[in-house]
Order: sequence, then structure tokens, then C-alpha cells
Amino acid sequence: MPDFTAIERTAMNACLKPFGAVAEAVGFDKPLGAYSEQQALQVIEAIVSAWTQAMAAHHEQTLTPPVRGLGTPVRDPLRDPLRPARPESAHTTVAPTMPQTTGSGFEDMDDDIPF
Repeated sequence: MPDFTAIERTAMNACLKPFGAVAEAVGFDKPLGAYSEQQALQVIEAIVSAWTQAMAAHHEQTLTPPVRGLGTPVRDPLRDPLRPARPESAHTTVAPTMPQTTGSGFEDMDDDIPF
């Protein structure tokens, strides 16, 4: 049996109501082995649709798919490039700023021949 994450288990729980709705439409007294092909496909569609919707909702909420073993979801810099990856206070080094020049950068040279 696969080792499901908590997110996957939550998605499984979201499948119970749609499965119950289909089972109620078919009839609770009918064994699963007695379902017609169409009834079985209705059950599969209900479960797969609920699973997909639950997983998509979770991934949309976290912005990026979770990585197994990682406690908190990571920020996707390609989807949200304007939000800094770290708060400004977390930066330990400051890049030196260059003085702003308006010319080409060679205005202090007397001659354009370097030799």
C-alpha cells in the first residue's frame, strides 16, 4: 500500500461524499460486484473528480506543489516574482551601489586610444 501524505489523505476524505451520493443513487443494498459497467464508471468518475478537485484546490492554495518531507510550502519565484523571497531584514549583506552616471563612462579620458 502506498505511503500517503496528509494532503492525499485529506483528498481521500473529500471523495467520500461524492462516492456516497453515487452509491445512494445506485442503491446501498446492491453489492459493488453487481454494479453495471455504467454504474461502476459513475463511481470512478465521482471519486477521481473529487480527488482531482481536492488536490487542485490545495495546490492552488499553497501556490506550489508540496515536496514530501518539507514542512512548509515554498514560494514559487516565477509565479510571484515581485514578492521578495526573504524579508528585507533577513538579508545579511548589502550590495554596493554604483554612482549614477549620465554619460558614456569615458568622458574623463583625454584620448580614445589607450596606448
